[in-house]
Amino acid sequence: MYYGERVMTERKRLKITQKEMAKVLDVTSSTISIKENDVRSFRVIEIYKLYRELGLEIGFGKQFDFIDSEQIDFYIYKAKKENVGVIGTSFFGLSQREVELIRKREYGRMTFETLERMNALIKYVNEPIEMNIRNKLNLMCDKQEKELLQKLVNQHVERYGVQSTIRLIEADLKLDLCNFLRKLSENL
Repeated sequence: MYYGERVMTERKRLKITQKEMAKVLDVTSSTISIKENDVRSFRVIEIYKLYRELGLEIGFGKQFDFIDSEQIDFYIYKAKKENVGVIGTSFFGLSQREVELIRKREYGRMTFETLERMNALIKYVNEPIEMNIRNKLNLMCDKQEKELLQKLVNQHVERYGVQSTIRLIEADLKLDLCNFLRKLSENL
């Protein structure tokens, strides 16, 4: 698959030069030009490096963040145990080989199709947490507390990302509301 145009658009938006990208990928500037013009394709490992080192995001950031999270094995185990997303030998559309590549974080051997299929797994992971937040919000009787909690969660997501916020919420959902709000606001 070719993502050259998306890379070029994002590179220009971030005001990153082809030379800077070439340095990160240890290639020449002309190689970057060839790839941006879709003569040759970028590889997943290259897009990953550009995302991590330069912040260049072309739509796979949440997949990279999820793979790099320390909890991926837990979610895979949980989904398999609950028999969610398992169809024959595939798991959320991912083959056993793809799951192993994800577990081992072998970006050099991954395909973009693997990253695209991960959306179902990511949605499964995030949905139970979102449901818990909604349930927590609905149990609160004070409208101001609901608005405050939503604002704090949104601020935390913006500052630290979805995975960090999910980990914090998972750890603290059992606390009473006042302690939960205090802990969330302390992390901002």
